[in-house]
Amino acid sequence: MRELEAKIAGMSDAAIRAMMRDAVEDGNEMIDYLNDIRTIGNLCSFEKGEGSDKAYTDILMSPDKGLKEKLSKIARILGRMKAQASGALSKKAANGKSEACGVTLGSDVARLLTVEVSRLAMGGVLAAETAGRVVNGAAMTLAYRGRAPESTGPVLVYVDGSGSMSQEFDNSNETFESWAKALGLTLCLIADKKKRKFLFKQFDGCVHEYGKLETGFKADALVTAMQFFPCGGTNYKPPLVDALSNLRREAFKKADLVFVTDGVAVNNFETEIKAIKASGCRVHLIKLGMFESPLDKHADKVYAIRDASDESLRSVFNDVAKDK
Repeated sequence: MRELEAKIAGMSDAAIRAMMRDAVEDGNEMIDYLNDIRTIGNLCSFEKGEGSDKAYTDILMSPDKGLKEKLSKIARILGRMKAQASGALSKKAANGKSEACGVTLGSDVARLLTVEVSRLAMGGVLAAETAGRVVNGAAMTLAYRGRAPESTGPVLVYVDGSGSMSQEFDNSNETFESWAKALGLTLCLIADKKKRKFLFKQFDGCVHEYGKLETGFKADALVTAMQFFPCGGTNYKPPLVDALSNLRREAFKKADLVFVTDGVAVNNFETEIKAIKASGCRVHLIKLGMFESPLDKHADKVYAIRDASDESLRSVFNDVAKDK
């Protein structure tokens, strides 16, 4: 602060006003970017864990513009989907609304106290120090309280990571990949808010353990899931085999099974899908586009997302949120 006071002391009023305008613009840009990055962890129940601080600091300071752009786009889609999932998410507090009850340390940009926002707007060392505390969950934010949600059945989410997912979805300047990941993560977010166990995996010609999320959103795992894009062919049998294996685990018995895909794959998976249905699992097929899929006749619910503003997203979120 002394450095800033000394700098201001020798400046004219016009120069001070210009500096403040620039600081506010820089601060707003920093807040927007922090919001995008923190959305990835903070829309979810962000867990501190080994590598957490480093994962977020690496994103914030990364010179890789492609990585920043990709993660920011996914975060923004997540934000829009969170709004569309508001009905499903609100069910977590069905017995009482959350209310502000004080101040706590955290990283939710939307809950930052005014003093923290002001520091970000000042620019320089002060803004960098404040941004670091936001990233590390040590900024001053409003605290809220509400009644705890009840736990319900688990959710298994398999997201198509085949090469065709790299194409643009509905002239939105966003890829099928970004949309599918945001959709899958929103479903995991709903599960997490309702204290349900969840599993998030990507598949193409096989199912990938790399980039897996299981009942929790540790920063390093979350960033890996966002970055990873297998980009192979499409084969439904491996994820069905993997789902069946997980449904036999105690933690995922009678789960909701969700597939998010953009294309058709002709595979022989009758044995696996019949076993999955016999287990009491509900199967949800989310298709990005209008096409017939061999999974259509087996799914309890089929959703065809035609465009980037499709209202059917609300029914996806509400249906998966339903208690068994």
